Amino acid sequence: MDCAAGDSWRSRIPRCCTCAASILAQRFRYEVNQRFGATRPAVSAFRAPVTVTAQLRFDLGASRERQVLTQTLDRGRRTPGQKAGEPQLSAMYGGGGVTINPLAQILRQADSLKLTGPQADSVATMNRFFTIRQAAIWAPVVKALAKLDDGYDHDVAYGLYRRARENSVDLLRSLAPSIKSLLTAEQRRRLPAIVASHLDQRYLASIRSGTMGGGLDFGGMMGSGVAVPQGGGGQTIIIR
Repeated sequence: MDCAAGDSWRSRIPRCCTCAASILAQRFRYEVNQRFGATRPAVSAFRAPVTVTAQLRFDLGASRERQVLTQTLDRGRRTPGQKAGEPQLSAMYGGGGVTINPLAQILRQADSLKLTGPQADSVATMNRFFTIRQAAIWAPVVKALAKLDDGYDHDVAYGLYRRARENSVDLLRSLAPSIKSLLTAEQRRRLPAIVASHLDQRYLASIRSGTMGGGLDFGGMMGSGVAVPQGGGGQTIIIR
């Protein structure tokens, strides 16, 4: 029994033997990509080989922060120029110059972060505590550096700076968990990268004693708020 003209073969297959046999008799030809798995350069010109790249960085000389401190203190003592007094040193280091103040940055962006009233109050309270403690850490160091004579010891001066730096970073490390707990997950995602990094324990541990062997340190903030690139020297940093 043949299918009538115009009839739909789809509706007639169950009872149209001729149409069903015709469909089943059709042959389909499949071709496989002949270049599949080929390793010949002629047919795989764009094949990317597996590569391993290693990059090493060696800093020669004193760390950048030590160079900046030495140059500042030597001016007017061992090199020509005006001696850096206590106000200038206080502007450089008095506000905890080795790190930014993430609390102040969060308060400046209260609108974009959509801080609630209780959140803003808590951040402001912590910011005042952080500012007072930073001043207490750096004030005696700044006063001692300003009183150095012309034959001062570079190692002693840098030792004063380094201990104050470590205490300053340790203070921020102790507050970072509380600061992060005040913010929601969405607010933490909105934080600028530089603020988020100064709330990260691993980053703070890496800059605690200096930025030796690292890249830019966003912390070396002068009184004008200009970031001073810091890095260099040689040091082994173990982060746990």
